Amino acid sequence: HQRRPLPRRTNLKPGNRPEVFLRPLDGTATEQLLRRRIYVEAFALDRYESGAWGSGGGPPEVLVARADGWLRLGETRAGEGLECEIFHAADHPTGNPLTAVQGVVAADVPELTRFGDGLHLLPPPGEEGYQYRTVSKPLSLDDLPRGSGTGTPAGAAPGLLALPPGRLGERIAGLAELAAGEGTTVERLLRLRGHLRTTLGYSLQTDNVKDLDPIENFLFDEQRGHCEFFATAGALLARSIGVPARVAYGWSGGTFYEGSSLFVFRAREAHAWTEVLLDGYGWTVLDATPPGALEHELAETAAPEEQPPGASELLEAEDEMPVAGNGGLKLPLMLAAGFAVPALLLLAWRGRRGTATGGSAAGAEAAEAGYFAAFRRASQRHGRPLARARTLRRHLADLEDAPDFALELQRYHYAVRYEGMAADPRLERRLRKSAEEWS
Repeated sequence: HQRRPLPRRTNLKPGNRPEVFLRPLDGTATEQLLRRRIYVEAFALDRYESGAWGSGGGPPEVLVARADGWLRLGETRAGEGLECEIFHAADHPTGNPLTAVQGVVAADVPELTRFGDGLHLLPPPGEEGYQYRTVSKPLSLDDLPRGSGTGTPAGAAPGLLALPPGRLGERIAGLAELAAGEGTTVERLLRLRGHLRTTLGYSLQTDNVKDLDPIENFLFDEQRGHCEFFATAGALLARSIGVPARVAYGWSGGTFYEGSSLFVFRAREAHAWTEVLLDGYGWTVLDATPPGALEHELAETAAPEEQPPGASELLEAEDEMPVAGNGGLKLPLMLAAGFAVPALLLLAWRGRRGTATGGSAAGAEAAEAGYFAAFRRASQRHGRPLARARTLRRHLADLEDAPDFALELQRYHYAVRYEGMAADPRLERRLRKSAEEWS
């Protein structure tokens, strides 16, 4: 089972690199995505034990597409689906999750490996990463009538209602009963969401000076945290009133580039939210993070002259969290540095689609910082090319004959790219010369 422990303390600094590209395949889908809050989901975890989320599914199951090339998933709900084209890199050699607008019902991929209800791994990618179509029927708690009498679906797994054992679970259940009040399921869930949004603070930094269980610290002591804490609290409170719940991870917000009909999601828009399982509706978004906490909720529309990000902006993905089982599968550490899938294939897609954005790989290479482009050429010359989907840190660690300037290169590169340090032209000239003279 995959495990994702809640951190006891945090000091997160989200990055700005583009990670997922989404293109609606008709105007109706574009209009709907611009009108409502977009949740692009990578995976969801439904097993909560010892302060960590994990996948509670059984053995992996291989799902195969039908003769028409589409693979249907289990989510069923009324209404027309939103068909989109998805672009992202293949950053994890041991498994890359299917990524789609929340409520995915179909994907045009040959097969998927299913690890529980919320995690489907894609087959091995092509040389340019992933490009595939999905159909989604997104649903949020706000879409449902407040008087809805929906209940728990028959046959829901008992683990979807599990709470922490002992005193902590009792405190969470007591808080849920007090905050939810009486009424229909939807009304009670909306009150739980309102309680979390209005009584707890959003913060990327948590101190947990008493070294408590992370969710105990969030709910009852420090009472502040980032979206993963709000999502966890939302799931546990919903479970306390008998509603199956889990935590989903992905992105929300995004920027829409009208000229290319493209939504771009960056690392800073990585997000986690609660999903509740409602009879007749399926998995439904309950986002407990306070409004205004994120940079923006609805997708922003870029200025007409602004172009989507190109290859020169494709930064290396850094932080991963190793998890046990399944052949060393790694899931991305989303909240510290975003979901680790920088979009490596956008230029190739532009070429195939003939968009107006233009650009070329050669032009992008020329725009890359001189010292880094020089190091990339030197690595190629040494027979150890630095792949676009590979981080600089990992590349240097794998070099048996790493150059003597490697540590200085790594420190400077990450300080400028991720820590906001101002560029140092003199140091860049020296690094460039060192790379050119590397023998």
